[in-house]
Amino acid sequence: MTVAANGVTAPEKAAKEFAGIFFTPTQEMLGTWAVDLFKILILTGSFACSMAFHNCASRYLYAIGRENLIPGTRSTLGRTHPEHGSPHIAGFLQTAISVVIVLAFFLAGMDPYIHMYTLLAVLGTLAILIVQTLCSFSVIGYFHVKKKHPETASWWRTLLFPLAGGLSMAYVVLLLFQNQEAAAGDAAKTLFFTLIPWITLGFAALGAGLAIYLKLRDPATYAIIGRIVLEDTVERD
Repeated sequence: MTVAANGVTAPEKAAKEFAGIFFTPTQEMLGTWAVDLFKILILTGSFACSMAFHNCASRYLYAIGRENLIPGTRSTLGRTHPEHGSPHIAGFLQTAISVVIVLAFFLAGMDPYIHMYTLLAVLGTLAILIVQTLCSFSVIGYFHVKKKHPETASWWRTLLFPLAGGLSMAYVVLLLFQNQEAAAGDAAKTLFFTLIPWITLGFAALGAGLAIYLKLRDPATYAIIGRIVLEDTVERD
């Protein structure tokens, strides 16, 4: 609908004036009341998305603490609130990280949308797509290379479909990488944009290094990585 209302130049318009590609057509076709309602829905929807991301990140930090992947964090990040049962310490840490990031962009004099939102969206999307790609191929490695749980392995479910999904996602990652300047718009001129591939590789190397370290030095901790999901499932049942 956005492209139909603005034409094929919608991406260029969005890079310069994001709100205009939505509000201008809405004003012309429906009127001011629809624009006002639109703004309210954007605010409430954005808050809901932010809360979902916050909760997701907090759960990751909580899992890191509960499984003691970073030594000494079980008694801090891995704690839950005595009354509400929420991972409150992980939540506060996630809040602090977000505040630091926002302040860093503010002190650098960058625009909240043109720079902070756009750059972090490109970084986050690239990283998530890479993780999803690796997850697809890891299914093949788990069931058909390491021969784990052969009784549940399937040529369709654990080989063909993950292979097709992994190759498709890899192509999407390539498309994003080739068109990241268009996606970033004016933010593509910043140093942060140039560093995005290296930031992604850096975190990947950090995660791989931690995994290798735990596997060699603390195999018991390495063996329980991800078990929190299974344990929580049992607790919910």
